[in-house]
Amino acid sequence: MKPLIFQERTTPELEALTSTQDEAVFMRDEYRYGIRYRCNAGLGFWQMAYKSQATLDTANFNAAIAKEWRFQQGRQYRLSFRAEAFNAANHAQFDEPQRNLSSPAFGKITNTLNDGRVFQFTLRVQI
Repeated sequence: MKPLIFQERTTPELEALTSTQDEAVFMRDEYRYGIRYRCNAGLGFWQMAYKSQATLDTANFNAAIAKEWRFQQGRQYRLSFRAEAFNAANHAQFDEPQRNLSSPAFGKITNTLNDGRVFQFTLRVQI
């Protein structure tokens, strides 16, 4: 299953081309109507979108998946595996540029606010 992430950029507006300066209106009496609308849609990670109330921006691109197995060999055992990815999209969030006018690094961005992509794996056995 590949979910769709949808972001609305502008609200829909009815656009009417009814000006007499328009060639189609002036020459052929054609009046055209349309909708002016901007949006963005794309496939995404279902772990990020499923029941998430947070905005889908670069600050919230963490993902996790877990699996649990149960088996019995005289006793009941449970084996749990969990994989987590922090900054899953590996998108840099840049710090502010240097604002000191006398600095040779003035206007340069020399730092990021987040780390690179980090994976964390957990394996747990319960007896």
